[in-house]
Amino acid sequence: MSQDYHTPYVDGSTQFKADHMNVPLGELDAQIGTNATNIAGNTANIATNTSDLKKTIHVLDTVEVDFSSTGETALHTTVSGEITVLFAAVVRGGGDAGATEVTIGQSGEVTDFLNTQTLSNLDAFGDIAILQPVPSATPACLKFYYGETEIRMRVNTADGNATNWVDLLGYTI
Repeated sequence: MSQDYHTPYVDGSTQFKADHMNVPLGELDAQIGTNATNIAGNTANIATNTSDLKKTIHVLDTVEVDFSSTGETALHTTVSGEITVLFAAVVRGGGDAGATEVTIGQSGEVTDFLNTQTLSNLDAFGDIAILQPVPSATPACLKFYYGETEIRMRVNTADGNATNWVDLLGYTI
């Protein structure tokens, strides 16, 4: 009636054995197999949850933007083979934005998401502005962006602080 058991100590002492050490090797192998199956199932659940997350509005990217000089800043590049729908841009001021004016859209048409937005209400560090098209009786017409499209912010009129942050919100399908 010999069984092949794990021994907890190199010297073969049997004074203490953890519960799992009193199980025949065959049973441990079965437990390992069950654990591997559970891990595979959990990995599949993570993939599903990641897919679901992409379908909820979340921060796509956060980028620092300089309001003290004119020019364009890349905010986000969409994923190849997927569609990205923009919801809003949250501008977090690092200081007074003055009369800074910005637009947001795809590279080459940096106004197709948001036309000119004046940030004169951002007067101090910690002020924020939520920039988004506001629907009315006739909803604002927006665009979706297909894979590998670069979304940019253009500072048309520079009159503000150099350090500001833009959180681009949207979802991917």
